[in-house]
Amino acid sequence: MKKYFDLHISPRLGEVEKLITEAKHLGYSCVASTGNIRSETSIDIDVATRVDLEPRRGSDLLEQLKKVRGKFEIVAVKCTNKDVARQAAKDHRVDILLFPEDLNIRRNARLDTQEAQLASEVGSCYEINASELLFSGENRLSRLTNVIKRELEVARRFDIPIIISSGASTSMGLREPKALAAMTFLLDISEEAVVEMQTTTPGQLLRKNRSKLSEEYVSLGVKRVTDAS
Repeated sequence: MKKYFDLHISPRLGEVEKLITEAKHLGYSCVASTGNIRSETSIDIDVATRVDLEPRRGSDLLEQLKKVRGKFEIVAVKCTNKDVARQAAKDHRVDILLFPEDLNIRRNARLDTQEAQLASEVGSCYEINASELLFSGENRLSRLTNVIKRELEVARRFDIPIIISSGASTSMGLREPKALAAMTFLLDISEEAVVEMQTTTPGQLLRKNRSKLSEEYVSLGVKRVTDAS
């Protein structure tokens, strides 16, 4: 039986338990949450720790990575300009490359061939957040899908692992795995590829990081499972 992952939820204050409960109900085996999460929960679901960095400069990113890499199982970087994007793409401490929801900024910061080549060498992933598609008006949605399609083409050309997450901040932003997959027809992604982006690829990333951080996370008492595949 496949295990489905949502490696990006960002609960609002006081909604952590509600969002995780809903994710479990929808069929996810594991979620990665930003913000403060309890080390123990009665919900029978694997909860990983995640941080989203949004530095202004590449040098800022280097300083932030020194502080957070050993504390979180997933480290993502929002690339709001080329300086940050280049630095994030070549740094092995970065797990996921994110790009701005603001299309005016993204026009100049989106994934390009130089960043893709760097990312492919260190194993960083490219993430699609369904929340961007869910809450876009018709005009913006058309522009956004065109941008993501171009980024996907670049990512595939350099064999960059691709992950699909919800990016949800409330339970309204969550969708069951099949519903999330159905949304990707807008991006011309095959059903087989979508399933891999929800299961195999995120599972491999989390398992790799937990292996590296195993002893430290056990000492911190973070809730975890032994098999994230």
